[in-house]
Amino acid sequence: MKMVSQRSQLGYTLLELMTALSILGILVAVAAPSFSDYSRNSRALAVQNDIVTALNLARSEAVRRATRVTVCASSDGASCTGNTTWNNGWIVFADGSGAAGTVNAPNDRVLQTYGDYPATIVQIPAATASSFYSFTATGSAVNTGALEMLPYGCTAGDLKRRRVAIIGIGTIRSTTLPCP
Repeated sequence: MKMVSQRSQLGYTLLELMTALSILGILVAVAAPSFSDYSRNSRALAVQNDIVTALNLARSEAVRRATRVTVCASSDGASCTGNTTWNNGWIVFADGSGAAGTVNAPNDRVLQTYGDYPATIVQIPAATASSFYSFTATGSAVNTGALEMLPYGCTAGDLKRRRVAIIGIGTIRSTTLPCP
């Protein structure tokens, strides 16, 4: 009887390749929606962190400069809008002129600007916000209130709404709440 030599098999068969691609397709289909959800939540968290950073900067600068420092909604990075539309951005400024929530040259100086946040990323409902938040030279808040951030596509009951509250003594608190 003649012996046939066996050669080792190199490569993959078409069946093995199709099976691997099918499994990969299923994994991508399952992971893609959760990744986009994660991305939206991360953007809302980034906006929340920017707001907390601005408020903490305002409070610390108010104490350091021994004057009132204000955070207000701004669409141009140089003046306050006077309304509660925070999606266009906001500014932190040394409010030495005495007119709360208004940038008056030459007494007031813009310390920091924060950019535009489109509603397709996060919504900051005007109903929950004040047009500005100020801190005194002692670090206490002149006005109290809260800003809320809703990630785009926030569905009722999901714990994805973010809230930043400003308390009278100047404390800033962040919480997560269910979407309305």
